[in-house]
Amino acid sequence: MNTKLLLVLTLTLSIITGLKAETNNNRESSKLSFDSFFSPQPMHNDGPYVFYKDNDKVEVVTITENGIKTEYYSSTDDIVITVKDPTSNSSFSFPLIKEHAIPEAIHSAPLKLFITSDIEGQFGAYKKMLIDAKVMNEKFEWIYGEGHLVLSGDMVDRGEYVTEVLWLTYKLQHEAEKIGGKVQFVLGNHEILVMNNDVRYVHNKYLENMVHLKIAYADLFSNDSEFGRWMRKKNIIEKVGDYTIVHGGVSPEVANLGLSYEEMNNYGRRRFNRESCRGECRIVTGGSQVGLYWYRGMGRQTITQDEVNDITEKINTDKVIIGHTVYPQITSIYEDKVIVVDVDHKRNYRTGKVEALLFEDNCFKRFVSTANGIEKTDLLGDCSTLASTNLQNQEIKIYPNPTKDWIYIKGISSNQIIDLYDLTGKLIHTNQHNKLTTININIGSLAKGIYLLRIIDKNTNEIYQKKIIKN
Repeated sequence: MNTKLLLVLTLTLSIITGLKAETNNNRESSKLSFDSFFSPQPMHNDGPYVFYKDNDKVEVVTITENGIKTEYYSSTDDIVITVKDPTSNSSFSFPLIKEHAIPEAIHSAPLKLFITSDIEGQFGAYKKMLIDAKVMNEKFEWIYGEGHLVLSGDMVDRGEYVTEVLWLTYKLQHEAEKIGGKVQFVLGNHEILVMNNDVRYVHNKYLENMVHLKIAYADLFSNDSEFGRWMRKKNIIEKVGDYTIVHGGVSPEVANLGLSYEEMNNYGRRRFNRESCRGECRIVTGGSQVGLYWYRGMGRQTITQDEVNDITEKINTDKVIIGHTVYPQITSIYEDKVIVVDVDHKRNYRTGKVEALLFEDNCFKRFVSTANGIEKTDLLGDCSTLASTNLQNQEIKIYPNPTKDWIYIKGISSNQIIDLYDLTGKLIHTNQHNKLTTININIGSLAKGIYLLRIIDKNTNEIYQKKIIKN
């Protein structure tokens, strides 16, 4: 049989297999045509891709303007990956991580969160929002301190620069963890699709490149690839503080199972690793009627407020933050029980705009960056009401402010904690007090600037915050 014809049949079988891999009520026909495989396919700059071979060999494959470049290493080598920025002449480099662990499903609340979803290979938009929000700098370095970058799925498919988006996320995750920050990458339906060999939404660039690499697109996400080893450890639902992060939403059927976050994530990994998945597993990972990464009932507002209230109670959360369903802007629905963060990044970026959800100063804000500057708009009304708690009524006095050396805090009650942070979210001082007293904190050795003093009541979880100016 002709080699080229054999390759066509192989790719066609891959596509047909993938179409059967997932159930989606909104199924679209494949963009691929058989004729395209019989004509010479263009080759596009892409990669690098990392594959693990027999005998502890690591293969790094890059497609350049000069053709396919393949390098081999030992699994024990310190391998550095370099990725070109497709929107400029720059690049970013980082070490290959030798082992990946399953992340925690529940995280304590940091001072700040930057939340987005459905990037879908739009590297330019992703890069702009992270730089403008000061999550990273123009050298692609993490500068968000102990804050969390939260990604509610669908980083892959549709767009032209999926590889670059994934490597940048991979790099920032590693850098954030070294200084106490986090990248929470919760998988969406498109991550599961590509891992299960469903290429309906893949950009033609990648399918054309696969002809030259002589592999299926799903091989980029197999257990023998670095992307696969990394992504197959990820969760499909996580919680940070009082907020649940999930791609599609949480259906009443899933909530009624009474599962822990860990149990739901174990079912997710069982499904996308093609292990046996029936009963509860099939509900958690099902199609758009019930499954966590497909469900649209919340986004389309087809369930009632009472059902949403019941869901949040059963999964022990205050809010559910979802992607998957595109809205004109970041929107709070269901009496602020659900926040939708999926916006049209491709269209926005064409007009010089990016948008995401920001949590800072104990407040959710709509983050919008345009040529006219950056706007942070309170999403849930007047955020000052969030600080009007019994702690504020306790008449806590903090003085002097500004100060050169000492801060005096008067009026602290039992079971209250004092934390002092810099603006990157790094914890500088913490102390717990068991009786009414005046507390002294020496900040004379700190650099000039603005700091955040946070007082937390352990009984009520109320928070009182005050900016401190160090002269």
